[in-house]
Amino acid sequence: MNAKAHAVDLAQRLIRCPSVTPAEGGAINLLEAELSAIGFACTRLPFGEGNDRIDNLFARYGSAAPHVCFAGHTDVVPVGDAAAWTRDPFGGDIVGGVLFGRGAADMKGGVAA
Repeated sequence: MNAKAHAVDLAQRLIRCPSVTPAEGGAINLLEAELSAIGFACTRLPFGEGNDRIDNLFARYGSAAPHVCFAGHTDVVPVGDAAAWTRDPFGGDIVGGVLFGRGAADMKGGVAA
């Protein structure tokens, strides 16, 4: 699979994770597995307590300078009225070359890229 196809596939899999704040819906597990598989050392950094606790994922590749930091998020706002959706908000469908679903534009698509 080429890099573009892999990024689209990862974006679809992230969209299929129902990561409505504060639940991560499996998105962090998915990213950790993807990054670990290509040599990143991953660490989870907890934030908050109890039901409001979320895990942030810190992934490092190598130790040489210069350092580059990419920041993103995988949580999404609630779906609202599910009947108002024309597609499954957590389906990750591609129709006419367009990726649909919660987080496709903000920010699961960007994280996948």
